[in-house]
Amino acid sequence: MRASSRVPSLRPRGVSEPPPPPPPNSGAMELAGPPPQGPPGRKRLPNRDRPAAEDDALHQIARQAEARLAAKRAARAEAREIRMKELERQQKEKQTKP
Repeated sequence: MRASSRVPSLRPRGVSEPPPPPPPNSGAMELAGPPPQGPPGRKRLPNRDRPAAEDDALHQIARQAEARLAAKRAARAEAREIRMKELERQQKEKQTKP
């Protein structure tokens, strides 16, 4: 008799074997460990190759833009005050007239 090279299974007939586990680092994301902190992605390092003059120019542009915004804010606040005083004056006139 010829010896069978097949090892008899201990599973009952008709039950298939489970699929083999995936190989390590197969691209599947493991959920082990705590989630990463902070925003996702790579942290940008400051560009040290940029000349200081360019940085100074950009800072100056930003300061000028901030000054323009502050001036607009101040103008709006002043206009609001003028309108409020005018409304108060009109209300006083209405109240004093019989």
